[in-house]
Amino acid sequence: MCNVVIYGASDVGLQRKINEDRFGYLLEKRLAVVCDGMGGHAAGEVASRTAVDTIIRLHDIGEPPPGAEVAFGHPIELSDEARFLASTVRIASTRVHRLAASNSSLAGMGTTVVAAVVHHGTISICHVGDSRVYRIRKGSLSQLTSDHSLLNELIASKQLRSEDAADFPNKNVITRALGVRERVRVDVREDAVAVGDVFLLCSDGLSGFVSDEHLLRIVTANTDDIESMSRELIAAANAAGGEDNITCVLVRVTAADERDDESSELRMTTFPEESDSEFEAQRIVARWLDETDDHANESNVETNNPEKSVSATRKRKYFGFFIFILVTVLAASVLAFALNVGGARDLVLGAP
Repeated sequence: MCNVVIYGASDVGLQRKINEDRFGYLLEKRLAVVCDGMGGHAAGEVASRTAVDTIIRLHDIGEPPPGAEVAFGHPIELSDEARFLASTVRIASTRVHRLAASNSSLAGMGTTVVAAVVHHGTISICHVGDSRVYRIRKGSLSQLTSDHSLLNELIASKQLRSEDAADFPNKNVITRALGVRERVRVDVREDAVAVGDVFLLCSDGLSGFVSDEHLLRIVTANTDDIESMSRELIAAANAAGGEDNITCVLVRVTAADERDDESSELRMTTFPEESDSEFEAQRIVARWLDETDDHANESNVETNNPEKSVSATRKRKYFGFFIFILVTVLAASVLAFALNVGGARDLVLGAP
């Protein structure tokens, strides 16, 4: 049995007016998600929120709606948890794209995503874009994802030297994102976990401004306190200029199943763009989620989406006000009966 502790934090940074990053996690499912939205007029905030909500909700439900099983049935040789996670990421992309197509003010919006779930001594990671996952183990930091960015692709193809990356003018251009196109390729990686591992999911507002060495120092200095880790990581990004939104989710493994396979890296693959049947099944799930949005159960979800907390608070206020009015009316009725105000008691008892 794997046990983890999870904590997430997000900050608008020092130079942005809107936070287009979103994160969420389900502690019971050992699931964490970070998204970094893009698009004008706050459309990026809509894209990242939609993606996080979709992935979290589908894991909270735990199974596809009737008739949409093919959306979760990939033949790729990975764990069930990895295939389910990749499917929810694809469906999130479908929902973002549908929403952008239905509203001209949201046209062209998209979002990066990193999502991870810990299970059976394993972590399954899905990512699209340049948000990252790092692992800190025994004083060493490893980047577990590879950026889908123009910069990274030029370095990988040897068209650009890594030492020239700092001066590259288009460092923020990404080559893959959720929702920009109808279909999406999703990178998946599975690794063995060990007790004491810390996994850091973050947007490029952190990784782009804080060096790996600095990240490692902060994590190792706060090994048993991931809340302090998150505060110090965000403070470091702001100290470096705070030019972008900053988001991190930390997952620390406190218990892990033993594995027969002792290799640290188990498997990496890319889910290709969806087939026609998979894509249609995803659309069915997306429509079903749209239709049932008002009934979503988010009681065990942690997220930085302020609209959820505002909505929940508003509902509690309305309910409390309704109860207050009901109790007041009942009390007034009882008092009127007891004092026979306006002949209330005679009226109820049928007195002449």
